[in-house]
Amino acid sequence: MLINLIIAAIGGFLSDKAEAVLDEQFRKKFKLSDRDLTLLTFGVVLVVVAIIVSFFGVRPRVTPLVIGALLGVFGTRLLAYGKTKTAKSSDTVDTVVKAADDVADTAETTAKAAANTADSVTKTAAKATKTAASKPATTAKTATKKTTTAAKTAAKTTARKTTTAAKKPAARKTTTRKKTP
Repeated sequence: MLINLIIAAIGGFLSDKAEAVLDEQFRKKFKLSDRDLTLLTFGVVLVVVAIIVSFFGVRPRVTPLVIGALLGVFGTRLLAYGKTKTAKSSDTVDTVVKAADDVADTAETTAKAAANTADSVTKTAAKATKTAASKPATTAKTATKKTTTAAKTAAKTTARKTTTAAKKPAARKTTTRKKTP
C-alpha cells in the first residue's frame, strides 16, 4: 500500500507536465475547457500510476492512489502555505521584540530625565542653603529643612514615574466611531 501512495504522489506532482502534453493533443480536437482538461489529466495520471504500481507486483488500491495523487498535486501549495504561516508568525515575534525595545528606550529616557531632575533639585537646594546662610540661624534651619524635604519629594516622584513607565506596555492607538442616528 505504501508503494501505491508514493508512486501516486510522484504522479500527482508531475501532473502539470502531463497536462501540458494533453493540452497539445486534446484541446483543439475536443474543445475542452481548462477545468475539463485538468480533470482529464488527473484521471489519466491515476490510470498510468495504477499500471506502474501493478508492474511492481503490488495490487493497486484506490484510496492510497487518490490520496497520493492529491498530495502530489497540492503538496507544493501546502508547503507554500506553511511557509507563509511561519513567516507571519516570525513577523509577529519581530513586532513584539520591537515593542519591548521601544519600552526599554522609554524607560531609559525617563531614568535620564529623573537624574536630571534630581541634579536640578540638588542645585536648587544648594542655592537655597547659601541664601539661608546669609539670614538669621532659625531662618536658615527652616529653609534647609524645606529644601531637603522638597528634594526628597521630587526624587520619590521621579522614581515612581520611572518604575511606572517601565512597567506600562506600549500605548495603543484607539479610534472611536461616531454613532449615527
